[in-house]
Amino acid sequence: MGSDRHCGYPGRLGLAGCPLLVIVTKNHIRTNGDGMILIDLDYMFHRVPTLKASVSNNDITLNDAYGGIQLYYGKGAVITNNRIAGTGDTGIYMGGNDFVDSCLLIGNNVNHVEASVAPILDGEGSSHCIVIGGNTKTNV
Repeated sequence: MGSDRHCGYPGRLGLAGCPLLVIVTKNHIRTNGDGMILIDLDYMFHRVPTLKASVSNNDITLNDAYGGIQLYYGKGAVITNNRIAGTGDTGIYMGGNDFVDSCLLIGNNVNHVEASVAPILDGEGSSHCIVIGGNTKTNV
């Protein structure tokens, strides 16, 4: 049956164990909670990455929110060219006590985030994540 023999067993959210590509782009989000949260449940429970996530070109406005983009339990997420503004704990949050590995952040504008913790927080649970600024001083 090959390497996908367990692909499709009933999981917590749909079919677990199957590769999944998620692209989130060109959204306008206003939140007083969480803008978006990325969690790979297979990575969380079994350390087998199945979620490939790309989050780009979104406008997120925080209003005393937790965070604009939050990464928990995952590997290889790519977060690019998002604009986050407003008040909250963080603009982008990676890995707190959760395992986040090999994420890439490029050109995200957090210049107008009034963060109580940090505009971008690379937590103790993250490893091998890279943050690269854009070509203007307002991008990180």
